[in-house]
Amino acid sequence: MKYRDLGVIVVAGGTSTRYGKNKLLEMLGDAPVLIHSLRNYAPVAGQLILVAAKAYQSVYENLVSRYLPDVAVTWAEGGACRAESVRNGIAAAGQEIDYVAIADAARPLGSAAQLMRLYDYAVKNHCGVISGRKIVDTVKKIDANGKIVAHLVREELFRAETPQLFRLRELRAALAGNIDASITDDAEAMRRAGFPVAALEDENINPKVTTPGDLEKLRKLLAP
Repeated sequence: MKYRDLGVIVVAGGTSTRYGKNKLLEMLGDAPVLIHSLRNYAPVAGQLILVAAKAYQSVYENLVSRYLPDVAVTWAEGGACRAESVRNGIAAAGQEIDYVAIADAARPLGSAAQLMRLYDYAVKNHCGVISGRKIVDTVKKIDANGKIVAHLVREELFRAETPQLFRLRELRAALAGNIDASITDDAEAMRRAGFPVAALEDENINPKVTTPGDLEKLRKLLAP
C-alpha cells in the first residue's frame, strides 16, 4: 500500500571518493545499486525523490527510464554536504507530503516493510525514528594514538542505518540551522534541534557500500 503523505528521499549526491568510481552504477544482481535503492521503496512512497549529483543526473535518468519505467521520480540536485542535499530533497516534496524518509542510495537492501514499520511507529509515538541495529560487540573508545581510554556499554549503543523517518516540518526546521559537514545523519540534526528521535531495530541488515569489498559481501547476501 502507498502512504500518500510519505515522501522518500533517496540521497545520491556524493561522488564515491573512497570507492574509486561511482559505486551506485555497480551491478548488484539484476540491477545497479542505485536502482535497488529506489525500487525497494517505490511500492509505499507517496512521492519518490532522488537527490543526485549534477554530474550524474543524466546517467541516473537513463537508468531509471530503463529499469523503472513505471515509477515516477522527482529530481533534486545534490548539495555541498549531506545536510544540504537532504534540504534540497525536502524542497522538492509536494504539498501533500507530511512525513519524509531519508535513505542512502548506497544502502541497497532497504525494504518497504521496514519503511512501513517506521512510518507507523512515528505516527503512533509522535517522534522521528531511525532504522538500524543494536551493537552486539564489545566496544572500546580509543584516543588519537590508539590507546583504549574507555569501555562503552553496548546496551546503550545503536548502529544507525537508513531509512530515517521524520515529520517534514520538523526536519525542515532542524536542517535550517545545521547545514554543515558535521551532520552525518539526519537524526543528529533532529537531536541538535531538540526533536525526539527513537531507534527501531531492523530485522534485515542494510549495510552501506563504501568499498569494493562491501559490494562483494552484498552480492554474497543476495546469491541464490
